[in-house]
Amino acid sequence: NQKIDGLNHDDNYQCYPSPDAYSYCTMINLLAQTRNESYIEKAEEMLRNIHDNVDGKDVVMDDDVAPYNAILAAWAGLSTWEGAIRAESLLVQMETQQQRIKNTKK
Repeated sequence: NQKIDGLNHDDNYQCYPSPDAYSYCTMINLLAQTRNESYIEKAEEMLRNIHDNVDGKDVVMDDDVAPYNAILAAWAGLSTWEGAIRAESLLVQMETQQQRIKNTKK
């Protein structure tokens, strides 16, 4: 049982790929589609992880509008005041993140 570079390994030496921004985005979309408040919160947590280091690698995506849009739609779809407030807060975060990305490209 040899370890393969570039893959994660569990205690049983099973190999699986390291998570990247695309796998996070897929999970965010799935969680947001549930329209369940606790799952939407989990999707927001995963979105924050995209902008942090994962396994020591920077996973910031240049164009990460899709996961923001999925979560915005999920909060708006709840049709509650809380959902509206959370959607507005996330929109501000999205705008801030997009500005940060533009500034790093200069």
